[in-house]
Amino acid sequence: MPHVALSRRRVLAVIGGIAILLPFGVRRVTAKLRSIGHQPLPPDTEPLEPAVARSVSLLAGALFGHRLEGAEVAEISHNLEQLMALDGGWRLEYAAAASWLDRRARALGAASFDAADDDARYAIVDELMKAPVDTWRARMLATVDENTRVRRRMRSELVEVLANMYVGSATSWRRRGYARRPGDPGEPREYTRAGVVVAC
Repeated sequence: MPHVALSRRRVLAVIGGIAILLPFGVRRVTAKLRSIGHQPLPPDTEPLEPAVARSVSLLAGALFGHRLEGAEVAEISHNLEQLMALDGGWRLEYAAAASWLDRRARALGAASFDAADDDARYAIVDELMKAPVDTWRARMLATVDENTRVRRRMRSELVEVLANMYVGSATSWRRRGYARRPGDPGEPREYTRAGVVVAC
C-alpha cells in the first residue's frame, strides 16, 4: 500500500510539474513564430528571383499609390539587391512578402499581386497597414496563421525599409517631376526648382 501511495505522489508531482512548466515551454516554442524582428544574415550578392523582385518592387510603389512599370521596377529591384548585399537576411523577408502578396491577391480574385489591378493592390496595402500588429490577439494568431505571421513581420521593418528606399529612388524623384535625384550627375541645382504638380 505505501508503494502505491508513493507512486501516486510521484504521478501527481510529475503532472503538477508539467502543468507549471507547460506555459513556459509553449511560450518558448512559439516565440520565434511571434517574433517580428528582422534577422540579419551575411551579405548576399546572388540575384533575386525575378518574380520576388517584381512583387516587392511593385509593393514599394503601391505603398505610395504608384503603379510601377518596366524600368521603374528594374530600378527598385536593383535597390532591393543592393540592400541584400549589405544584409542577406532581406532575401528571406522579400520571399515571404512576395508569397503573402500573391496569396492576398488570389483571395481578391487576381492571379498574383503582379497581375492585380490597382484597386486590389491598394486593398492589399490597406490590409497590410491597417490590421493590428502588436495586440495580444495578433501575437497569438501568428503562432497558427502564416498570413498573420508574415504580415506582422512585413509591418515591423520591411514596410519602412521599402518606403525609405522608394522615396530616395530615382523612380520616385522622376515621379515628382525631376530628371534625376539630387547628387546624380547633371544640372546641380535642378532639385531646387519646383517639380510637376501631381494631382491626387
